[in-house]
Amino acid sequence: MPEGVEVGPEDLRRGAGLLRDDAGRVDEAGGRLTAAAAATASTAGDGPLAGAADAFAARLEALLRAVMSRVLESADALDAASAQYRDGDRAAATDLGGDEAPPILLPGLEPPR
Repeated sequence: MPEGVEVGPEDLRRGAGLLRDDAGRVDEAGGRLTAAAAATASTAGDGPLAGAADAFAARLEALLRAVMSRVLESADALDAASAQYRDGDRAAATDLGGDEAPPILLPGLEPPR
């Protein structure tokens, strides 16, 4: 069993995109659910059932918005981690000489031409 998981900046960005897609699907499904709950509330008349259905629709919408918000926050965190990873790599490369450093030749390999 591997001791760790390798994740690069491109994996983090891809994960962020997938999370944003998921948030869009939650929003779409939530819109249908809250519309259905609101329609149920409107057909229930003026009694306690209508009030309960209306409260349910409002609570459902609030909860789905909270889920969507958390998913989007997670996507933002993955994007930030990707940027930090990339910036750290750039800083390390600069510390090693960056683009101005001569190529490192390994024994047995042809030098770049």
